Amino acid sequence: MRQSLLCIAFIATLSTVAGCQPGCHRDGDCRQGDLCVPPGHDRPVGPCAAPPPCQSDADCAAGLNCGITESDCAPWGTACRPPCNADADCVAGAACTNQHCVGRPCAGMSDCPSGLGCVGGACARLACAGDGDCAGGACVNGACYSGTGTCDVALP
Repeated sequence: MRQSLLCIAFIATLSTVAGCQPGCHRDGDCRQGDLCVPPGHDRPVGPCAAPPPCQSDADCAAGLNCGITESDCAPWGTACRPPCNADADCVAGAACTNQHCVGRPCAGMSDCPSGLGCVGGACARLACAGDGDCAGGACVNGACYSGTGTCDVALP
């Protein structure tokens, strides 16, 4: 009985409905109206404004270049973004080369952070259908991450 009450309190606090598990895999695991936010992301505030996708710097406005990015409103991919000065200016699994965030070079999966894989010699976020596709990580909203997401209320 004590465990059941703790589970109920835990679920109410984190807004999950999938048993007593602290994380989520998709929005449907959360209370109606809440979102499943992947690890390392913040809940979206207001309408999402994803950066414009690009193929080259020519696709971007002045002061921006085409590089790898990932945000709360945009999945891993290339988009117009400010130039980087160091690897820390780029998302995990990307490296700053000539002020562009590019996939960190890799020879195999172990060269990339959890949730990313080595695709064509560079780290990239992997698509998935379930946790089994994520080599020890979790499938959240169709992409691999190091762990499950967190249910949170979308802010207007």
